[in-house]
This record gives sequence, structure tokens and C-alpha cells, in this order.
Amino acid sequence: VYFQQSPEKLYSMRKLILFTGFICGCSLLSAQSVASVKCRFKNGSSGTVSVVFPVNHAVFWASKKEFPISKDGICLVEFKESQTCFVSVFALEKRAKIFLQKGDHVIIDFDTATNSVPHFEGTNRVGNALLSGKNLPSSFFDILGLFRKDSNVSLLSAHIKQEKAAKTIMFEKLYLEKKINTAFLDFARLNLDYLFATATTYTVAGKFYPVTYPENHPAHKTEFPKE
Repeated sequence: VYFQQSPEKLYSMRKLILFTGFICGCSLLSAQSVASVKCRFKNGSSGTVSVVFPVNHAVFWASKKEFPISKDGICLVEFKESQTCFVSVFALEKRAKIFLQKGDHVIIDFDTATNSVPHFEGTNRVGNALLSGKNLPSSFFDILGLFRKDSNVSLLSAHIKQEKAAKTIMFEKLYLEKKINTAFLDFARLNLDYLFATATTYTVAGKFYPVTYPENHPAHKTEFPKE
């Protein structure tokens, strides 16, 4: 039937086929993986790996997927371009935090028999090890826990500022040693800004809430502290 069509119809059909092929080709290219994370397990390999995939380069905790660990103790996870940025990997009661960029192929070694932190290979491996280590607070509650004895917000704010500077210097030192790239340093600085600002804001908010309590509430305050 195709060959019985008029030249005009054949030309139109060829254009449609070419256009459709172009769209399909673009879709396939956009869906290709641009980065990968390979997890290798020592002293135990049964189970799954949970990965929190970024959505348009932003953390979205509901975007979590599970992948089986093979019999040889390996799990390979591939990422599309829109899924690059901060990635969390949970496996056998361990967690790895990664800043993943286009073109990165990160290898993480987990030793399930010890309490050791994961070992990293690939781009920014030292920076990823620092992200996953115990030298950084995992939440703003960890920061507040360091300064529970501070008597007022001004003193707490000063201590938080000092602590933030100390953590930032750790990444800046790695950058000067050429162990992390510029994108990783920018990512670390921005996230430390958010983390420590949240700690300060939480404290200030805690001082404000008693003003909103009913007058008969035991924690009620008549005014927000001037400091």
C-alpha cells in the first residue's frame, strides 16, 4: 500500500518518519545514564541497596529505589543527568553520602563486619569520604547538642559561626590540595550554610514560641527576648 501512494503523500510520510525517529532518538539520549555508583560488599552480600535519587538535582526523600545485591557482592546503580547532585546510599545498616556529577563513576566499598566508614574510589573520593564520615554533623540537632550550656542566643550564635568556619575549612583544605573540584567545594559550602543557619533559626524560634502560648501555660512568656 505504501508504494501505491502519490509522490506528495510519500514525501509527507517520509518527513513524518524522520521527525518521529528524531524525537525517539532524543528521548533515548536524554534517558541515558551519565554517572554510576558501584557498591561492593565485604563480609556479606545478601540484601538490597536503597538509593535516594535527586529530582532535577534537588534532594527529594520520597525518590528512593531499592536494588538487589548480586551473589558476588556487587550492586551497580546508574543515574540520569537530572539525578545528579547529593545522593544517599543505604546498605546493610550503613550509609554513604555522595556528591555525584555528570561523568562520575564512584565505587563504594562496604565492610559489613566492622564499624568502619565506607571506602570511596573515583572523582572527589576524599570529599565523599568526608561527607560520609563522623567529622560532620548529620543534622542541626547535632550542632545544638554541642552548645547546650550556652546561656543566651548571642553566645550560641557566636559558637555556631565558629563551628561552621571550622567545618568549611576542612573542605577548603581539600580543594587547595586538589582533592576535590570547584563544584564539590561550592556544594559543601552551600549545604553548610543551610545546616548552620537552620541551627540558629531553630534556637531563635524556640525563644519566640513561648510568647504565643496561652497565659495559663507554665512556659508562657510575656515578651520575646530583646536579644
